[in-house]
Amino acid sequence: MPLVYEHRDSIQFVLKDFPVKTPDIETSLLKITNCLPSQSIYWEFVDYIFSSDAPITDLNLISRVENLNIDHSMFNECVSNGNYITEVEQDISEGKKLESCNQIFM
Repeated sequence: MPLVYEHRDSIQFVLKDFPVKTPDIETSLLKITNCLPSQSIYWEFVDYIFSSDAPITDLNLISRVENLNIDHSMFNECVSNGNYITEVEQDISEGKKLESCNQIFM
């Protein structure tokens, strides 16, 4: 990836939230995972969710967060206030305009 390295100061990688299979459940998942206080915890939680055979429900997702080393009061406040609802819904709206999952814009 020499081109990426050469232009590393002007390239920006952006991740967007977009449910693929079950929008209602995955939208809840996106809203909950965005309330996790750091990206390292975010990815740990995502790995944890997809390594389990348990069904994904709002209650199940929140109970799984209890196993993480985070500030639970901050997390619960974020979820109950819906801090990321607008961001997730905007990402979903933008995603509906794309023709495939992986898009590169230059």
